[in-house]
Amino acid sequence: MVREWFVCRNRQVGCGIRLLAAIAFAPAVGSAHPALYVDDSATGANDGSSWCDAFVYLQDAVAAARASRGPVTEIRVAQGTYRPCQGANQTPGDRTASFELVNGVAIRGGYAGCGAADANARDILVYQTILSGDLKNDDALPASAAGSDCCAEHRTPGCDDAVCEQMVCGVYAACCTNSTWNKFCADAAAYLCCNLCSDANNCDNSYHVVASVGTDATAILDGFTIIGGHANVLGAGDNDSGAGMINFGGSPTLRNCTFRENVSRVGYYYTGGGGGVYSRPPGQPTFTNCTFRGNTTDQSGGGGFGTGTFVKCLFIGNKAGSAGGGMDGGSAFTNCKFLGNSAGAGGGLSRSLIGGGTLVNCLFSGNRAGGGGAVYTYLGSPRFTNCTFSGNTGGGFFSDESEEQLANCILWGNVDGSGMGEAAQFRKGVNSWPSINYSSVQGWTGALGGVGNIGDAPAFINANGSDDVFGTEDDNVGLMVTSPCIDAGDPGFVAQPGETDLEGHARVLCGRVDMGAYEFGIGDYDCNQSVDLADFSSWQACMTGPHSGPYEPGCEVFDFNADGDVDLLDFDAFQMIFGR
Repeated sequence: MVREWFVCRNRQVGCGIRLLAAIAFAPAVGSAHPALYVDDSATGANDGSSWCDAFVYLQDAVAAARASRGPVTEIRVAQGTYRPCQGANQTPGDRTASFELVNGVAIRGGYAGCGAADANARDILVYQTILSGDLKNDDALPASAAGSDCCAEHRTPGCDDAVCEQMVCGVYAACCTNSTWNKFCADAAAYLCCNLCSDANNCDNSYHVVASVGTDATAILDGFTIIGGHANVLGAGDNDSGAGMINFGGSPTLRNCTFRENVSRVGYYYTGGGGGVYSRPPGQPTFTNCTFRGNTTDQSGGGGFGTGTFVKCLFIGNKAGSAGGGMDGGSAFTNCKFLGNSAGAGGGLSRSLIGGGTLVNCLFSGNRAGGGGAVYTYLGSPRFTNCTFSGNTGGGFFSDESEEQLANCILWGNVDGSGMGEAAQFRKGVNSWPSINYSSVQGWTGALGGVGNIGDAPAFINANGSDDVFGTEDDNVGLMVTSPCIDAGDPGFVAQPGETDLEGHARVLCGRVDMGAYEFGIGDYDCNQSVDLADFSSWQACMTGPHSGPYEPGCEVFDFNADGDVDLLDFDAFQMIFGR
């Protein structure tokens, strides 16, 4: 339980007794099993020793792994739904229960499990493994009262639901005596009258589905969907933040995970929020190939809040009442997409009071905010390299007393109250000193300074996709052959070893980096902006075979899947674009 861990960290007396008790009552497991198995349909011995003798509750496997103090290094979890309040030492319905990550233990989902032809077959899409905060398995739309004015600010005292009004004013009398029912009153209603203000009957869900307390990179979570957390305790410790996952100063590793439909309702700006994830310094969790979809907070960081490194992650459809619809914070983002998120400021991303940070090869499309539809920064100095900002509402970038650095970026098609000119693409606040170089900015006037910048249309392939909606997964801001952004980036730019563009192709093709998140020229060996017979004739010379790299300089144009070799897998992709 997160609450017990938190007490132990701050009150040393009794902590050892509590931990020993947890170990003493952990399910027995032999030291001969480096891997434990979990399958909610297993009917054997339920000791975790094999798929058909698997634990049926994940909490039992986690407790056994912790009690082993080293021999257990992996927990394999079969398809199914697992809840943190289930297990030998758990209390049904306990909202404080969480799945706690363990140093030295990799917890992996997505297995076929007992009864399958190959129980060890692993496919996280086919064999979905869900960690659910819906403790009673009863999340659904409420039967009544969606739209009560108790749940929102208004200009009169009291509210339209007598029972909720009595509960709120019994604690905060001013909500019924002052001239307005302010945000504080509405936040109190969200907690005290939760089901009245909730749209999912989730008021009895876990505060935090997953927890990490002081972990390191050997604590691994891989291949899970984390859903249904609801952190909604009014100002009580950290139970108002991190509904999907809360991280107390740890640096765990998360791969191939989806955080979906988690809600943090009563967080406090700068100290809480994070519908999907909340991570407290000095921890630096790493998220790779993770998705943050449809998470919500009434404060900051719909998808996530706090520290962390994000690689190939997708933030889509998250909402924040204050700042950072997709994310508020983060230390580094590489090859990430921010699509269709919304907030008061920084629809895609907000970075406030956290200094530097880097974003490389990232896309911001269809995000919405009152200011900084894509990005809002305050008192920061982040660096953006080869990022594309397109179709965001509330403007592309809002710099507030900050010193951003943008290089090789594209800001085009963003809109705010002033239209779609330069100010809508990049709004420079008072005491902001941005550095913008080798970038394409719609309405470019030169007033922002820098070198190598252009105001020519980038010629995207299909910026709002086949559905004509910005901020969805079919948006294609790759460059057409006519784009002035091709070979127009910083001529001194040198890609890092193994660096790719957002699509996974080599970052520099044909000698000079392009502007934007996508590099043009894959398959074009002779760099004539056409994939033709001349390129086909060069294929044989570049062919290395699988796992036989490295290839000769210039042959990176044929490495379509960026795996360091040129083989028949790449040839399949080459054939698809031949003649274009």
